[in-house]
Amino acid sequence: YENGLLRLRGRGDGAAAYAQRVTTLPGSWDFDHNGSPERVDLVAVDGEVPWYWLMVLGGEGELLWEEEAYAVHSGYRSIFACSLEGEDYLLEYYPTMYQGCATYAYELFSLDTAGNPVTEQEGSVSFDLNWGSPSHQPFDGEAVADFMDEVNGLLAQGRLLLTTDPALEGIDPDHPRDDLWWLQDGTGGYVYDPDLTLRENLLALEGFAED
Repeated sequence: YENGLLRLRGRGDGAAAYAQRVTTLPGSWDFDHNGSPERVDLVAVDGEVPWYWLMVLGGEGELLWEEEAYAVHSGYRSIFACSLEGEDYLLEYYPTMYQGCATYAYELFSLDTAGNPVTEQEGSVSFDLNWGSPSHQPFDGEAVADFMDEVNGLLAQGRLLLTTDPALEGIDPDHPRDDLWWLQDGTGGYVYDPDLTLRENLLALEGFAED
């Protein structure tokens, strides 16, 4: 650190690139399960494309784990801290959709003593909303609903650390939940029913797609 700024050697536009904001996020975590707390710092870097650097730091300030995130499609990242049965984990969630084709995936992991990810749980589901396309596969509302139950069950036990993904724009950082933006905004022609649960809407979407 120099005068409250973080010097990023070898990153950005040469060695003189500087982060303008370094924030220690609220919370005390033990992602490597060694009994000692870690802190999480978020660095926001200026540039033509906003760039972020999430760091998990040990008790002596040593870097244990890091992830970069950008406000462009290839660099979207969403990272959460989750506490499950008294243990802390990191959750990376990728709700990816491109031209109506989607793969939603997540990985829940801890860190080993060297800071390497140790996967605890993971899952994914793929689907597309291009009803009229000759390559369209039948929409499985039950599979998507099961996946979302898994993800939202984990999110309910965590908080948001960082997202650059507009798919999660407006998510509550302290009570995160994904209600599927595309299901609610009329993508694919389906009209979302607020009186139904997320699962019921996904099953209704399946019926709509089959008509």
